[in-house]
Amino acid sequence: MFGVLLCWGIILLLAITLGKAIYLKFFPDTYSQSSRVDIYLVVGLMLLNVYAQIYSLFSGVGKNAFLLISVITILLGLYSLRRDKGLKLQKGALKMWQLCAGLVITVILALWTMRSPQHVDTYLYHAQAIHWVEEYGVVPGLGNFHNRFAYNSAFIPLQALFSFSWIYEPSMHSVNGFFSWIFVLYAVLTNRLITFEKSGLSDYLKVMTVIFVWFNRNNISSSGTDISAMLLTLYIFIKWSECIEIQEKNIQAYGLLCILAVWATSIKLSTATCVLFVLFPAMELVKRKQWKKIIWDIAAGIIVALPWLIRNVIISGYLLYPYAKLDFFSVDWKMPAALLEYDRKEIIVWGRELKDVSLYELPVTE
Repeated sequence: MFGVLLCWGIILLLAITLGKAIYLKFFPDTYSQSSRVDIYLVVGLMLLNVYAQIYSLFSGVGKNAFLLISVITILLGLYSLRRDKGLKLQKGALKMWQLCAGLVITVILALWTMRSPQHVDTYLYHAQAIHWVEEYGVVPGLGNFHNRFAYNSAFIPLQALFSFSWIYEPSMHSVNGFFSWIFVLYAVLTNRLITFEKSGLSDYLKVMTVIFVWFNRNNISSSGTDISAMLLTLYIFIKWSECIEIQEKNIQAYGLLCILAVWATSIKLSTATCVLFVLFPAMELVKRKQWKKIIWDIAAGIIVALPWLIRNVIISGYLLYPYAKLDFFSVDWKMPAALLEYDRKEIIVWGRELKDVSLYELPVTE
């Protein structure tokens, strides 16, 4: 348990410090009526993920990658101290019930994270994909070795960054546990249903977060991409609801959530519909003729998505796997289009609980 908690502590420190520094630089006036600690943390995790993907384009994501981002974070943290005196907890210090609940949640989530991986896909390709990134970074044509390596979730490089394979054998796969831990803490400690205050939709979505983690407790020790993608999606919905409830006036608060939606898409493509949220801040910014903010939001989205898209091309030869029609690059390692089409159909029939590609054309009535 000590190793898990130490790993979580390192991720927490780096993410909050990095996220706070960048947030204060580019989004200083958003979420003015609520706590920013969770925003610092989530933005920091996104930045760490983008960094890990960029680093993987040039080398294995191991010791040197971790030391470099640690130095960068320390420097940015010192810079942010000049802009803000510290983290502002919502309505002052934590209350006794919050401290007790936080301790219980931490112990339970750490114990679940320590268990042997239960998810079969972790043995099939998750752990191997992480190890490839640890040792070599991105490998041209890796999808030809195993088609599931071509799924290329952005979450894989992030796990490689904090696997500490250069210290601990075998690699630590505790990032899903970390995501579950921070989002459950956020959902419980800030939930107004517990304190009998006036509640809103965000509080019920927080309850859903706890329920989701409970039902997926057996997979928290695995290194799959489903848990992180779902928790991030729930968080986006929660913060969007909170913005409405507190009547957030700064449209960039919504714009930041849209950038997080781009990050969620890079973790798991099935979350891509969250990007539709961008329509609201885009329309508002156009109405207000705030062209600089529009350009900034677009640029930020591109920065988040570009490393993932580049990795897609290098691993499979296609911009988005498994969509063979998005064929824009002529590379020697390109995977056969027929394989992509088969895999796409297999994903769809699995979602329909058919689990047999030959039944892909089966009508809904049958």
